[in-house]
Amino acid sequence: MWVPRHRFLKAEAFPRTGSKSAPDGGAVVRPVLAVDARGAVHLALALAQDGWSGSLVMYRSEDGGTHWSAPAVILQGGAECGYAMTADIRPESSFRGHVYLAADMDDALCFARSIDGVSWNGGPYSKPGPLIPGVCCKPEVHVDAHGGVWIAWLSGAAHSRIVLVHSADGGNTFGEPVTIAEGITGAQNGLAVTALTFSTTRDGVAICVWTDNREKRSRLYWRRSLDHGRTWQGPVGGEPLVPLGTSGQNEFQPHLIAAAGGEICCAFYEYGPKTPGGPMLVELTMAVSYDRGATFAHRMVLSQQPWRLAQ
Repeated sequence: MWVPRHRFLKAEAFPRTGSKSAPDGGAVVRPVLAVDARGAVHLALALAQDGWSGSLVMYRSEDGGTHWSAPAVILQGGAECGYAMTADIRPESSFRGHVYLAADMDDALCFARSIDGVSWNGGPYSKPGPLIPGVCCKPEVHVDAHGGVWIAWLSGAAHSRIVLVHSADGGNTFGEPVTIAEGITGAQNGLAVTALTFSTTRDGVAICVWTDNREKRSRLYWRRSLDHGRTWQGPVGGEPLVPLGTSGQNEFQPHLIAAAGGEICCAFYEYGPKTPGGPMLVELTMAVSYDRGATFAHRMVLSQQPWRLAQ
């Protein structure tokens, strides 16, 4: 979840980054939020201290964001990193209350888990080094309806492969990696780097969507699994999420969610001329599947009006 930086940095109650437990100063990189089963808000921030090093720190609020704890350092490494966080809030899950964090610190997959929403360090679940050997970029972490933890990320040369691991014991151990897709071409045209999103349904359907530039414009590609992510349907390189697409538009930054009614929704941005010969504009769009992810034939525009892409 993206959070506008100014909304926190202007709030008087938000703590400063300098403290005994977190490095002082530095730029804030892409904050993410998660709300746990007890209603506590967790805020992860990457603090770039200089051109080469940084820290991933965690804040916690018990009152909806009015007051925040002192920051705790979760990971330390390179200044540039991508990360994602989620919480298990399912009443029926054996791991309800857990909070999970995945990051590509120093281009390797790192993982941390909090079983009480407070402590993040110590034990076999908080890895000081890579969780899985190999290159990692832009990991996504997801909790399914049964408390299973899934981490998907870009790997391989030029980040041309998507890899997935699963934990059935609340993040204590993970199985062997499974390849979701290969032959991915990174997004270009000045847009955000290739991103992926992953989600599951209660009955075992898994969907992965990513940004791909193989058509010389940014398009959303996807694959589906019907057996809890063990095997994946269709070509190994994936297929366009919306087969026809919108002529001339670039599709990027997808986000998946499986709704309680069975729908699978993928929200994303479209960038291009909205009228013939018009300026390049952005609008928020959503594709919806009503058939367990077999097709995403229903498409709707969510934004009231398009806007210019910030440079």
